[in-house]
Amino acid sequence: SYRSWLWLSCTELGFFITTDNGKSIFGSSVSLDYFIDKCMDVFDVQYDAERVRDGVRNTLRTFGGYDNYRGSNTIFATGSYDPWKSACCLNCTDITRNVYSFIIEGGSHCIDTCPVNFINLPALDDYRIFLDEKIEMFIAESSTTNDSYNSKNNNSNNNNN
Repeated sequence: SYRSWLWLSCTELGFFITTDNGKSIFGSSVSLDYFIDKCMDVFDVQYDAERVRDGVRNTLRTFGGYDNYRGSNTIFATGSYDPWKSACCLNCTDITRNVYSFIIEGGSHCIDTCPVNFINLPALDDYRIFLDEKIEMFIAESSTTNDSYNSKNNNSNNNNN
């Protein structure tokens, strides 16, 4: 939903499409202030420009940017006809951190979020199979890591008693 996207934009991404640089065919009617005001109206007055800027800096510090992504268990998906695909991390694949890029041939913007059977696109079916496999792998590896962590903590707690 739009509210979820707005939350991410106001707290982590700061990804606002504005026209106030003076070079837009749309004039300057959609300014950064418009989006900051929207953040404050929807979520609270504390979500001002400074908080948005701090959130973006924290996201970059935590995960790196486009050229230095440091996250894990991530799948970047885009359609081959998506006008936003240049904003997708197409060369971020790093299997040691479970980071993958996937281009859905013949797909448009947000094609990966369409309901099953909404569109007959073999590449979308392939992506969904890939996605299911990777999510199962992420969960299995997370369970193993959590079991190991819990076991180690339980042993140290028992030794302290």
